[in-house]
Amino acid sequence: GDLGQAIVPITNETTVNAETLKGEDLTDNTIENIYYNLDESKGCGYIDNSLIIGQVTDMSKIGNGEPGSEEVRDNFNGIILKVNGKGTITIDSRVFGSKIRLAVRIGDGTPTYASENSRWQTYVTYNVTEETYVYIYAVGPGSLLRAQDNRAPEVGDDALVIYGITVTPDDAEAINDIELGSNDDNQWYDINGRAVAAPKSKGIYIRNGKKVMVK
Repeated sequence: GDLGQAIVPITNETTVNAETLKGEDLTDNTIENIYYNLDESKGCGYIDNSLIIGQVTDMSKIGNGEPGSEEVRDNFNGIILKVNGKGTITIDSRVFGSKIRLAVRIGDGTPTYASENSRWQTYVTYNVTEETYVYIYAVGPGSLLRAQDNRAPEVGDDALVIYGITVTPDDAEAINDIELGSNDDNQWYDINGRAVAAPKSKGIYIRNGKKVMVK
């Protein structure tokens, strides 16, 4: 249960793309204050610049939900982060097939569900007065594509794919720099890791592996 104490609330705008986690141990591990339990033996993992959640989660089995606890290690397949105050969580994801839904639960509240057979962004707002865990996982009947198939999902599969997550607190005063890596350091990217032309509009972009605020 030590990992539960290791995760601190995200107070600055923070983006973690799936590519950031390439080569990392995604089983019972914490990176950038976001906890991952994506066990390849359970059909999870990193493939083709994305995170595949290869098993649905029954939240009734995870006890108090502390990252690193036995209940979470054995029964939770997804991502956990911690927030406080107000803000928005943006999840860049895709559902393949018709059986699977993306689920986002804040604390012990009612989950937000989303499903669409294409890539899209889900926005979930939070408003909490104490440090609270946010759970991001897959729900639905049947089996998902198993990551150990070593291929990206395709038409006919049932799979939840996550490309990146951004947490934006309402009162954020700074932007965290996260090394994202790139074959072309001069290329601009949006916060979801997509290559863009040199920005002419306001927003947050990535260049040289760092976040840049364009005002």
